[in-house]
Amino acid sequence: MLLDANKISEILYEHWDPIGCGCPKDEYDTYAKKVVQLLTKYPGQWNKVETYLHRSATETMGLSKTPHYVSENGTAALLVYVNSLREQV
Repeated sequence: MLLDANKISEILYEHWDPIGCGCPKDEYDTYAKKVVQLLTKYPGQWNKVETYLHRSATETMGLSKTPHYVSENGTAALLVYVNSLREQV
């Protein structure tokens, strides 16, 4: 299964977006690449992805008041994407 970092970046923009202020579409490209690495190294361990997204928002971006559900939403959307790839195989 080949994960598309561009598609993951799009999903993060649409379903995670902790900044939420109309940032550029490529704002989360770096985070998408890390998500691809996590999903490749730890397939099925969605808690690692969710933890990464939450820490990225709260610690890396400094958005300490980001609700945990923001990362849960992003992770859920990524899960739908990955499952759709599995169904294509």
